[in-house]
Amino acid sequence: MCRKLTRHCSALNSKRHFIDTKTIVNNNVGVININTKELQTIINDGEVIVIDIRRKDEWIETGFIEGSKTLTLYNESGSQNPDFMKSFSKLVPTKDTPFALICRTGSRTGVATEALNKRLGYTNVYNVKGGITSWIASGLPVAKY
Repeated sequence: MCRKLTRHCSALNSKRHFIDTKTIVNNNVGVININTKELQTIINDGEVIVIDIRRKDEWIETGFIEGSKTLTLYNESGSQNPDFMKSFSKLVPTKDTPFALICRTGSRTGVATEALNKRLGYTNVYNVKGGITSWIASGLPVAKY
């Protein structure tokens, strides 16, 4: 899968973006921060699982990216969903399966992607900077929840 993603990342690099394809090829990466246009590119090519970690009330309020998986990580009080990892493991079956996390602005996913990468060893981890707010501001489509 890294080779397939490298092709996309190389194309993105040529357009001013900051993804380091050498790190991706080595599979020795930290979290890769991407913007909404980069996310749209890898979604269109079908090579990444997008997981929206917001709460149900947030999905209802703004909608979500069509085709993304909805899996709440934190409840309203900030406590972690105790079933998150069990459900996450079903969506992301291996440590090298590429996935992108998205939330409202990128704050929650920033913390979550670092933990999944550094503590749990997931290697193809994308954090969507700006979250769904940026996606909507870019005029990209959302589905109703």
